Amino acid sequence: GRSVQPDLELLLDVLGLAPPSSPAPPSAAQKAARLPTLLQLLAQTQSAAGPLLLFIDDAHWLDAESDAALAQLAHAVGWTRTLLLINHRPDYAPAWERSGSAPLPYLQRLELAPLESAVTAEMLGEMLGDAPESAPLRQRIAERAAGNPYFLEEIVRSLAQHGL
Repeated sequence: GRSVQPDLELLLDVLGLAPPSSPAPPSAAQKAARLPTLLQLLAQTQSAAGPLLLFIDDAHWLDAESDAALAQLAHAVGWTRTLLLINHRPDYAPAWERSGSAPLPYLQRLELAPLESAVTAEMLGEMLGDAPESAPLRQRIAERAAGNPYFLEEIVRSLAQHGL
């Protein structure tokens, strides 16, 4: 809508949709200053029209400015019809948790336990087959991945890319 028109270039740049013919992309300082407000505005206006799902993938890779923008967004969507779903590694703590402020009453943390060994074995069997000669490899991958399904997939993908 018209409310985001002044920040359209920033929005397109953040989404990786800025056309090549557009003016110079916003500077890092401009992004840091304008992005949190833009995200809040979008979440609030879009959730007023209907339920909204925002998904942030791999939040542990966020830079400091993006992490701060995410914290402001988490505060802004609390009383809207927005589901803000964020996945991250266990060692990441979102900025709103590190700030020392009161916990967000609408926050629900869902921690995923590592896969059980039987599920890991089943998953590796599907990816590598269950031939007896591959059992030592499957066991070593299972130990390295420590029940993390993403690590299982990445290890197998890496081995395949290297022709192993």
